[in-house]
Amino acid sequence: ASAHQSRGRPRDWWALAWLRGTELATDIVWSRSPGFRRPGARAALWFAGAANLAMALGFAHLARGGGTKR
Repeated sequence: ASAHQSRGRPRDWWALAWLRGTELATDIVWSRSPGFRRPGARAALWFAGAANLAMALGFAHLARGGGTKR
């Protein structure tokens, strides 16, 4: 099987969901860092965290639905 034929499997989507979930944790940690002083920097990190949460949930939904292979 070629690499193209093996894409879109549930385990691939679970891997992406896990990756985005770990990024969510780093966004939260960094948003509390005193190193961010620029106006809007903390809000941007919270927005990034929300985006990572949405992607993690979306990828998990794809994984639970059997991926994209039909």
